[in-house]
Amino acid sequence: MADKAAPKYDDLNNRYPGDFRAGEIILYSYGGSQLEISGMTAVVNVYQDLDSAFLSGNLMFFDSVGAVNKLPIIGNEFLEFKF
Repeated sequence: MADKAAPKYDDLNNRYPGDFRAGEIILYSYGGSQLEISGMTAVVNVYQDLDSAFLSGNLMFFDSVGAVNKLPIIGNEFLEFKF
């Protein structure tokens, strides 16, 4: 019987089209404070415009640690992630 355990990060076998492994996801406030949100992230969308030198996207996470109280979330945050 095949083992149905969750894949590990270094497992290179994709299960679905567009599948990826996310390492760290860190949210930086405009003042330099940071919050690691890898375990709270639900959705990550990344878009690339062929006419732009930048990537854009959005991220949805569940605020189970009170991120609003730890960081002022005002829309000028930076996001660092590793796929």
